[in-house]
Amino acid sequence: MATVVSQRKNGASHVYAELKNLLINYRFRPGTQLHPSDLAAQLKVSSTPVREALHWLGGEHLLVSIPNRGFFSKILSAEEMTECFILKHVLLEYSIRANNREAHGDRLAETLDDRHFKQTTDDAQMPLFFDEELSERIASLSANYSLVRTIKSLNDRTHYIRVLDLEEAGRERETVQQYHDLIEKIKICDASGAAGNLQQQLQMNLARIPSLVKEGLARGYAAPNDWPMQATVLTPPYQKTDHQPGPKPAANGRSQWSNRL
Repeated sequence: MATVVSQRKNGASHVYAELKNLLINYRFRPGTQLHPSDLAAQLKVSSTPVREALHWLGGEHLLVSIPNRGFFSKILSAEEMTECFILKHVLLEYSIRANNREAHGDRLAETLDDRHFKQTTDDAQMPLFFDEELSERIASLSANYSLVRTIKSLNDRTHYIRVLDLEEAGRERETVQQYHDLIEKIKICDASGAAGNLQQQLQMNLARIPSLVKEGLARGYAAPNDWPMQATVLTPPYQKTDHQPGPKPAANGRSQWSNRL
């Protein structure tokens, strides 16, 4: 009996991971209804783990769940992205200031040792790894598990915007340099300097959100109905995957994209 329960949990977790990766990269056309039966068929699983995964993802604000109507992919919103970046800034600054005491110096140096980060700068997408792992490490200094979970959720919700941001020439190098400067300020317990670094990053992000959302929406609505999109998906550790042929429309008009998962 225990084995059956374990297999069910593993199945739901696998489906959750597959769908989450598609959703945080906005691979579904904006506002598309996500039919559990279709998803289950393409993933070659029963509908039960798919429904469980969709409920989890709805609870994480990665899709829209409407009672008596179903599940829908989100429509990229400048308002939501602005709120997410501001909240992330507030929580990170709190974590830094709450732990900016000399007694935490060694712990800060160990937790935020940037040798690991310096080894990853060759990949063009590694600033995403920088941002997400660094922010989670900083949040962990608060010793507040709910805060860390919130940071992880905000990273997921803003993932696609940060992908688009890094496409601009020069943003990769600029972003990496900002993170290294932040690490150095935190390690010497310079809370004011670290807060200033975060504020500078926030203002830059807020200024770019409208144009990034506009670009993301343009790509989404220009894509064919037989989603997921054919664009590259970034998977941990955010390495590019190979392009594959797009799915062919089924006779009933619904998508066939099992070869994309």
